[in-house]
Amino acid sequence: MEFLKTPRGEKIKEHNHPVDPQNVEVVKAVYHMKERCKDTLAKPSQIFAEGIAALPENVRGRMVKEDHLKRTFRNIKAGHNPKEPTLLTDLVIKEEWKSTGGPENKRFILNDNGLNAKERIIIFADDNCLGYLAAATTWYLDGNYSLAPRFFKQLKLQELGLQKTYMENPNLSTFCGKLDGLAFIPIEDVQKGMDHLKATPEGEEYSELINYFDATYISGTFQKIGNSSKTRNIAPMFLPKIWNVHEATLSDENRTNNLTEGWNNRFSNLVGQNHPSVWLLIKKMRMELAVDSAKLQNANLEPDVKRKRPSYQVLQERLKLLCQQYNNKVRDMKSFLNAISHNMRFKPKN
Repeated sequence: MEFLKTPRGEKIKEHNHPVDPQNVEVVKAVYHMKERCKDTLAKPSQIFAEGIAALPENVRGRMVKEDHLKRTFRNIKAGHNPKEPTLLTDLVIKEEWKSTGGPENKRFILNDNGLNAKERIIIFADDNCLGYLAAATTWYLDGNYSLAPRFFKQLKLQELGLQKTYMENPNLSTFCGKLDGLAFIPIEDVQKGMDHLKATPEGEEYSELINYFDATYISGTFQKIGNSSKTRNIAPMFLPKIWNVHEATLSDENRTNNLTEGWNNRFSNLVGQNHPSVWLLIKKMRMELAVDSAKLQNANLEPDVKRKRPSYQVLQERLKLLCQQYNNKVRDMKSFLNAISHNMRFKPKN
């Protein structure tokens, strides 16, 4: 008696007669197509066509009917992931999605502030990787907002209705350059720089933008205490000591997170679409974690040191000179922020 098995060794069917090699090829092809349904964004018609194309011509006629297989593929895709929520308050992440998956199946979600949180925040991390972070002297942070599931978003210029204005009005783009310039002021003068910008005509015209910037990065907000007339200051989400680069510029240290761009591009290609479902994103993060784990275990791993582009070096020299001029009182606040804005907007080319 013979058995027809999948590539994993699973028994499919008993046979009391010799196995037909062509039927074996069909069974294998169907198995691989079903497996592919579980981890690809390709449509059922694409999966079927690619599976058929891989078969020898004399075997294709034995294939199961297309409509039947595509219906099977759709059922696999629908059943393999939890239902995509229609509201963020419906997003419940069950235990099997809170781990890294695979043989280790370790903790992956560190914190989820829950369904009733005003702003839902879910933190993913592997404990081993947290150990690497704890040992590192410098962290490079970056955001890829196109990969955020559609219920998660960031406040940006377009949410304030200023995107079109920014693209067409040089006054706004110049003013945004001056906001960027606050990062280059000595940290003890950052509030002075913000007060200066608020007093300009642009600061009054774009008050919503500058007030958001001030509350988030510099001054924070004020909250009333009970029924009294007193208020208390709530610290900004990102304190100046986190983002100020005045000393880093003077010391020729890295001011940006450009080192992360290569990884960002690679992970975007791995995900394969903008604003994926939560479930697809978790799957892809698990894959990326496995790849990173392999790299970290490679004894021959060497840091990828890239030569700085000439244009970056020229810009660095200009910004360093401006910081020195400000410290030496060669430039006042107005002149300094104007110069920083000009250099950030008109960066030298290679």
